[in-house]
Amino acid sequence: MADIERIKKEMESLTASNLVPVNKVERINNSDLEWKVVFDGPIASSYEDGIFLLKFIFPNDYPTHGPEARFITPMFHPNVSSNQHVCINLLDEDKWDTKRTVEDIILGIIYLLVNPTYKGGYPNSKAYELLKEEKYDEYFDKVEEYAYKYATKEYEHFNDFSEFNIRF
Repeated sequence: MADIERIKKEMESLTASNLVPVNKVERINNSDLEWKVVFDGPIASSYEDGIFLLKFIFPNDYPTHGPEARFITPMFHPNVSSNQHVCINLLDEDKWDTKRTVEDIILGIIYLLVNPTYKGGYPNSKAYELLKEEKYDEYFDKVEEYAYKYATKEYEHFNDFSEFNIRF
């Protein structure tokens, strides 16, 4: 059984945190096991002016196993799959530590956004390919295109996240 009290404490802690640029944390469909997290793009990065949405799905045996993290915002990154699943070492089953928190995961994701690497990423993605081939200008141009297109208020569907009940 998932440790619901811990999950609730993590949500409260994340909302009050000064370490992560989180704007909003909410349960999805009143479930303690599904969250939406809205955060600002990291400063001094290609994501800086964006507002990004993440979805966390906690397993029934959390914290024995870590949550799943997916971007709701379309992303161009070698560690984000075509279905927006986040590939990050600290969520790997063999590397998961029950002491880790959602705040740790978000900090890890932000680190990956600022310091992209194709190592450990999805090898069939264009982002992976561009970084592996050291085509950095092309990679960062595409990142900025996605960030502007999907993570700013100019995105035509930015306020249409009715499934997640998010309004800005």
